[in-house]
Amino acid sequence: MRNLFVSPMSIILMFLFLVGSGCQQESRVVQKPTIVHGSPTVEETPGIQKSPPILQPNLPVSFSLAPGQETLFTLPMKKGSLTEIKSSPLDGTVVSFELYDSQRKQLFEKGEVSLFFLAPGDGDFLLVARLFQVQPSKNSETCDVEIHMPAFGHADTNDIRKVNGYEIEITKIRAEAKYGRDRSRVQIKKNGELLRIIDGDEFNFLDTPSAYPAADYEMQSAHLIATTWDKTGDGSPDIVFWDQVCGHAGRGCSTTTYFVELANSIKVIEFSTEDGLFAIRKNQKGGLLFRGDSKAFLGFKDGALRPI
Repeated sequence: MRNLFVSPMSIILMFLFLVGSGCQQESRVVQKPTIVHGSPTVEETPGIQKSPPILQPNLPVSFSLAPGQETLFTLPMKKGSLTEIKSSPLDGTVVSFELYDSQRKQLFEKGEVSLFFLAPGDGDFLLVARLFQVQPSKNSETCDVEIHMPAFGHADTNDIRKVNGYEIEITKIRAEAKYGRDRSRVQIKKNGELLRIIDGDEFNFLDTPSAYPAADYEMQSAHLIATTWDKTGDGSPDIVFWDQVCGHAGRGCSTTTYFVELANSIKVIEFSTEDGLFAIRKNQKGGLLFRGDSKAFLGFKDGALRPI
């Protein structure tokens, strides 16, 4: 058998080759996520740009979306400023939004088709837009979308009540655009913490007459509501306010009355009428009796306002 001779230089070269092979960096593919889960952060979602495009008031943004895709935007806001986010997609197509604060904490439930947002503080918020529903008869899966962000003025306190440790505040928000529509908002707080928001057009508490001069039945209703601690008869304190929406020249009005029970937790009961809801007298079983559009008396039973 022939003796094999391996030179020292060959051994050194082989050693360097093996060491170099072991230090080669593995290739890695990072796929762009299509859905933001929970409370995303830039580190957790590498597909999210650190600086998404910025939305500006009164400057519509056009883009395209396909099922499974999402588009992100930066929404710079100052404390107390207000914005409404809505889209204009093709007929039969619905775009949903999600909103996160600067710490990527979700501020709205997923699947909102429009957002009416009052900024709790200064910061850059993250808006996520995605297709929620696509028109079945569309030839293409891609939809052209336009996002509108009308400008509003700051919210000013219109009225406030304090009940059972809760603070219920009605704010009036003036539209900055010439033909914009003013909005109204109810905020429910406890110990400085914002617990509930209800958005509408023109909120008013029912413990004061909303019209001047007020009719006798309106004054009677306001007095009963103001002096009755428990309006629904369930043993818990509550507050009552309504939101009225009318068409041109006051025609086609609809009114939603909100009963907000303020015990250990908050419970909201809604009742819709055309002409409003008025208290007429105390209910012997507890709470108040009301009159709506008809002459029937209405009282609370099983957590709902019903004819009695």
